[in-house]
Amino acid sequence: GRSFLTYVFQLMMEILKKKLFSHFVIYGVSFAPFPSLYISSPARLGSVIFISFRKSIISVTHNDFQHCYRKFKSKRKYITFSLSKEEEDFPLAYSIVVHHKVSNFERLLRAIYAPQNIYCIHVDKKSQPSVIDAISSIASCFPNVYMARKAETVVYAGWTRVQADLNCMADLYEYSAEWKYFINLCGQDFPLKTNLEMVRILRSLKGSNNLIINTFPPPFNFPIKSGNAYIVVTRGYVQSVLNDTRVQALIEWFKDTYSPDEAMWEVSFVIDQFYFFLPSSVLK
Repeated sequence: GRSFLTYVFQLMMEILKKKLFSHFVIYGVSFAPFPSLYISSPARLGSVIFISFRKSIISVTHNDFQHCYRKFKSKRKYITFSLSKEEEDFPLAYSIVVHHKVSNFERLLRAIYAPQNIYCIHVDKKSQPSVIDAISSIASCFPNVYMARKAETVVYAGWTRVQADLNCMADLYEYSAEWKYFINLCGQDFPLKTNLEMVRILRSLKGSNNLIINTFPPPFNFPIKSGNAYIVVTRGYVQSVLNDTRVQALIEWFKDTYSPDEAMWEVSFVIDQFYFFLPSSVLK
């Protein structure tokens, strides 16, 4: 009855107050599109089917990742096999641009890792040697995680931010012909979707690309557009960026602009006339 639910709710509040656990997660039954993971009142306990208490997150530094030891993947609980045929048949390619906070990067990699996917890690050339060594050690633990063959000294809002992704695009395109979509991230990102959810969303795009495009008055009648530095695009789009002479000319032009990472992808997208896209909000 209600009195029992109230008691359970009060008990959970006491646990939090005493800091026995950093937080608790509620798994509930709900018909809402995005059911809440947290509970705020006793009345909502009626839909709860399982309560999981989690201890505080362990703090780790880049010094903890200096070597790829034998049990690293099992200790950090990485997925070591494809969780479904649907995911196995739809591999993804990731570019991750990192410059610090190795522990954040490692948590991101663990969250998005799947053995059928492929990952390129670009570490800023001006990063601390210990950061570069730690990330290289993590990458060496996996057969499908690679360090970018060419590293850039990345300048915020400068061309090198785009060049870092281009370097990974080229590596990923060469390393595997199986992946369906390319996704670029930074080391501070974290997914809100599972790999299976991502696969289903990307399948629904039916080969189209995912970018945000805002149109501004073009200087000199050149169709300049701006959008987002982060994209989800097909293998065909990557091939065009790497090989189309018009896009190569565009790359040279953008090297002398401010924040080209928020415009270059969108303009090259329009050049290829891949006009059908979905807003990236569907991936959040």
